[in-house]
Amino acid sequence: MSLAVLKAEAISISDMSVSSALVRRLVRARNDPAKERIRAWFSEMDDARLLDFGLTAADIAALREPVER
Repeated sequence: MSLAVLKAEAISISDMSVSSALVRRLVRARNDPAKERIRAWFSEMDDARLLDFGLTAADIAALREPVER
């Protein structure tokens, strides 16, 4: 299997609608305690605060999705 195919399979549908590169990196992070802490911190914030940071509704929804292990 080629690398391009593996990368394409690794990207979920929710990643495609996320506009923030930071959110994409946090959602894709696996076994990275620092990124998991940041994601948890962001997901605990209210929507208004996250919108002030420039995140979209899709970004916020992606942050709040359950973490897959």
